[in-house]
Amino acid sequence: MLGGIFPEKMPALSALLADLGRPSAARLAASLGVSRATAHRWIAQDRAPRAVLLVLYLAAPSFGARSEAARVMHAQEGQRLAQALAEAHRREAEALRRELARVVALGDFGAANQPTVRALPAVVVNGGRRPIGV
Repeated sequence: MLGGIFPEKMPALSALLADLGRPSAARLAASLGVSRATAHRWIAQDRAPRAVLLVLYLAAPSFGARSEAARVMHAQEGQRLAQALAEAHRREAEALRRELARVVALGDFGAANQPTVRALPAVVVNGGRRPIGV
């Protein structure tokens, strides 16, 4: 699915940071939502988790720019996935509505104190000044 977007072997963290203008550990930490100590450790070891390297790879001008077409393809794939998820949620919601209607119908005995899931019509008295029931 993501073939061609990311390299099999990621560039070193130092190369990615150099391409991004050598941001400070504090700025790197703030951008990635990690602690300064974590960012300092990554820089000192010249290693970071692959997910971090992927983010920096896509942000780095000379590395990420090579995969512009791949990013467009990835965005289109993401859009198709989002549409498929939306359709799945719509189908699931419809199935749940049908199931709820079936359960409500099973327990519809016509009791005076029976709970209802339907909205009651508003009853207006006193010339429309005071609605009763909603």
